[in-house]
Amino acid sequence: MAQTKLLAIRCPIELLEKIEQLSETTGRSKTDIVIEGLREFLDIPSGNREIPELADIQQQIQELDQRLKKLSA
Repeated sequence: MAQTKLLAIRCPIELLEKIEQLSETTGRSKTDIVIEGLREFLDIPSGNREIPELADIQQQIQELDQRLKKLSA
């Protein structure tokens, strides 16, 4: 496992809510989601070698989940 250090930040509520929603939808930890976002922003390759289509599928699932919630309301 890679060495890590704790980074505490203040985060806008709407951004944190999006991270939490994505975490619930995908089953991934908030830490993993934030690290992935930072890696993409900083153009640092990920150590994970995920199937490229997986991100698209996860996005589609999230969009369908949001539509279902709207229909249920």
